[in-house]
Amino acid sequence: MPKKVDHEEQRRRIAEALWRVVGRGGLEAVSMRDVAAEAGLSSAQHYFTSKDEMLRYALEHMVEQSTRRIHRRVAGAPEHTSPGTVLNDVLTEVLLPEQQYRDQARVWASYLARATVEPQVAQLYQQVYAELGVVVADLIRAARDAGEAPADLDPHRAAVGLLALADGLTLHVLVGLRTHKSASAAMADHLDGLLRKPEI
Repeated sequence: MPKKVDHEEQRRRIAEALWRVVGRGGLEAVSMRDVAAEAGLSSAQHYFTSKDEMLRYALEHMVEQSTRRIHRRVAGAPEHTSPGTVLNDVLTEVLLPEQQYRDQARVWASYLARATVEPQVAQLYQQVYAELGVVVADLIRAARDAGEAPADLDPHRAAVGLLALADGLTLHVLVGLRTHKSASAAMADHLDGLLRKPEI
């Protein structure tokens, strides 16, 4: 009896192959044939009707995985872990610490140009930043309430700045302006300055 093919699992497999293709050669290197070959399949057309559909799905799958990892960081923090420590862990995840995640960052950065002209893509980016902003702002608020940050620190404004810095540092790593280690150190320094209470 032929083995039943999990349609959604194959779509995810193709999406992850696409990340690797983009990681090596950029968005321009993507073709349905090359991505199918990377995924070890004879064709991607059984799972996607067009290259654009495949690209959008790969982006959405990437966002879903990244969001899940970030929520695991928050939910999986040991009891009594300080909010500032959890916040640092979340920002480390945003900076994409491993090679496979850096491949995803190339997809994110490559697709960003489309978000400036395609409302459907822009809407996804807006949703991601809004949801991540809530997570980061909540952690900043918890740090402030726990006495780990200045009492007058605005959580939402601080979250905007942290996410913008994370985006900028990620791009700097992608184009070789700095190493991932130096980018992580710069983020840690900024977070230390943000959460440091004024001397009495």
